[in-house]
Amino acid sequence: MGQKIRLYGQDKMMVTLGKIKILEELQAKRLSQKEAASRLGLSTRQVRRLQRRYSLSGAAGILDGRSNNKGRPKLEGYVKNAVKSLVSEIYFDFAPTFLMEKLWDEHNIKVSRETLRAWLTEWGYHTPRKYKHRKFHPLRNSRDSVGELIQIDGSHHEWFGEGNGKFCLLVAIDDASSAILGLHFRETESTDAYFGLLRKYIKDNGVPQTLYCDRHSVFKNNPNDGETQFQRAAKALSIEVIYARSPEAKGRVERANKTLQDRLIKELRLRSIRDITSANNFMPEYIKMHNNKFAKKPRCPENKHLRLTSDQAKKVDGVLCKQYRKRLSKNDVVSHRGYNYQILDATLTARQRGVTLCEFEGEIKILSATRELKFEVFKKNNNNPNKLLNRKELDQYLDRLWLLSNNKGDNRLHPDK
Repeated sequence: MGQKIRLYGQDKMMVTLGKIKILEELQAKRLSQKEAASRLGLSTRQVRRLQRRYSLSGAAGILDGRSNNKGRPKLEGYVKNAVKSLVSEIYFDFAPTFLMEKLWDEHNIKVSRETLRAWLTEWGYHTPRKYKHRKFHPLRNSRDSVGELIQIDGSHHEWFGEGNGKFCLLVAIDDASSAILGLHFRETESTDAYFGLLRKYIKDNGVPQTLYCDRHSVFKNNPNDGETQFQRAAKALSIEVIYARSPEAKGRVERANKTLQDRLIKELRLRSIRDITSANNFMPEYIKMHNNKFAKKPRCPENKHLRLTSDQAKKVDGVLCKQYRKRLSKNDVVSHRGYNYQILDATLTARQRGVTLCEFEGEIKILSATRELKFEVFKKNNNNPNKLLNRKELDQYLDRLWLLSNNKGDNRLHPDK
């Protein structure tokens, strides 16, 4: 077959007139169907169809039936103006997809995502993404059941608006369903922060089978440094811990972080939430909104979380804390982080075998076996502890110093100050 050529305007009209002339000669029987087909470049069957349409409708019968079709109607100008007004006043930092949903849910305005993308680019509110070559990372199948594998990570971002400092949002997402099962705002990404996340997670959902995390110092030490507090607690709860070797390996939680940095920030701003306490109170509502939009049905309906009895749940708090083995001095004193703890009811077992000092967010408990001991606290005179900060904690500390130096500090963002 020959190459098809699309004709327009005067050329198309000349071809139509030539076709009419040939059909008139065919009607007058001055041409055979075979000769007409050869001159028109068509088959004899197509010539018979044209001849039948020309006999019934004349020249109008051989015109392209699609030529009079109207294109898709354009949106009225007032719709574009209304959207522009809403964007300039409220949704100035919304991406096209999220903006499309909000316009429909809140204002009953239905505009396609790509139309909004073009409008936002035209108005200067959106910059098209530049794609770059990415490294190849092989895919893996997600787990079958909820609770089988939970990915956890901390996302450092300016969650309460630009210039208000960076805070850490701890995220726990299920691998099988992509449902977020835990969100918790903290000052920094620390052992106590993850213990707090796990305490609430286990209370709401149960104990997961496996946790998937990065190689942050909270989760994993160098081989010669022994196990971390997090490893000890996971082992006590019979939770397997898998360590990712690249951000792409834990892509599900990384993509969730990216979505949260886009959508959650806007939801917090629309509700005028600018402190950690109010944000954490809002998290259950947001988790429900997020999962209704993005969660999927797992392949297996069975829930692999281990539900704890009331007695077992009470013991979880004693596991999810920092634990230190200490020896009592001759005066029944334990030293820890620049403080002396005078034991008031020391037992023979405590003196012989030592005690376990449990610490969680500044709260101290001292145990001998399973019995809690009473104590008094004395501060050392030479107390000058030099705390070593990891990279993320150091960045957080420097951000706060910068805010204070520029008189932009907001005490609501720092409830511990």
